[in-house]
Amino acid sequence: MAESDLSLQYTDFVNAISDELGWGSSYAGLAAARQAVVDDRLAEAYRLCLFPPPLAEGEAPHRWSWLKPIRTITTTAPYDTGTIEVAAGSLDKVTLTDGVWPSWAADGQIVIKGVAYDVLTRDSDTQLTLAIDAPETAAGTAYTLQRRYYTLEDDFAALEGPMTYEPGQCGFKVAVVGEGKLRELRQLRVGSGRPTHVAVTWTIPAPGSAQRARMEFYPVANAAYLLTYRCKILVNKLSSTNVYPLGGMEFGETVMAAARACAEKWRLRAPGPRWPEFMQRLAASIAADRQQGAEHLSIFNHLTEDGEAYGYASPHLVTYNGYPQP
Repeated sequence: MAESDLSLQYTDFVNAISDELGWGSSYAGLAAARQAVVDDRLAEAYRLCLFPPPLAEGEAPHRWSWLKPIRTITTTAPYDTGTIEVAAGSLDKVTLTDGVWPSWAADGQIVIKGVAYDVLTRDSDTQLTLAIDAPETAAGTAYTLQRRYYTLEDDFAALEGPMTYEPGQCGFKVAVVGEGKLRELRQLRVGSGRPTHVAVTWTIPAPGSAQRARMEFYPVANAAYLLTYRCKILVNKLSSTNVYPLGGMEFGETVMAAARACAEKWRLRAPGPRWPEFMQRLAASIAADRQQGAEHLSIFNHLTEDGEAYGYASPHLVTYNGYPQP
């Protein structure tokens, strides 16, 4: 479905900022230096909307529900096709016969005679390099390659709450724990199974590359399981290629109010009349987000200060003094 033609986008925001600064309502006609000022004000406004100030003294800042989307991840079944050999002269190399190492092999661990060895690199379709030496292993030896790490999307920031299985796959949740807890659990056994715990770790990037988050499960998955989770995400600035703000059409009005307020503040070197207009729009957006969150989560009876639902689920939308009304 196409975006509504009433939705505000990047061009609307930069034109409004240019107008607020007294430079006319055509961003495209500005000199490069002035365009840079406009873009900086829009970035400031968008950050202000994404991470808003408290509405009142002593109140916690609101955290938007749409910055914590629901996503899924499918675990990978172990690979054990063919046989391996670890030659005496190169104990960190594993050679595969009658198989092809899967593309994810560098995110895995290989179990040889009951001992797990982390894979450092996938050198070719038939050779792996291990992080540490393995014992000499004769050709024709069976093995199991298990996937240990799952690299996440570029915009991933943090996990929110437990992960859940698809109905019929498993009756328990996957608990989110620290990486240290996973290492403790891995000391107990090497085997695979239905994951019961998950931790988020971060890669060590090569120079010029960005750091990425990855999930690690315990135990490593023994089959393909579809897991659902909620996460916080990172957001890119608005631009000519990223034109629509998150939060939907209604939130665009809040971004516009913030854009004008930030431009006015830059021009006056102090907050002006546009600031209370922005705070009014912000309050309306927060109220709408809290209401939507409560209804989406089975109409829970209580909300935290940032709009999260908690307590027990009620089939009644309306309560009076804590008692449900028909």
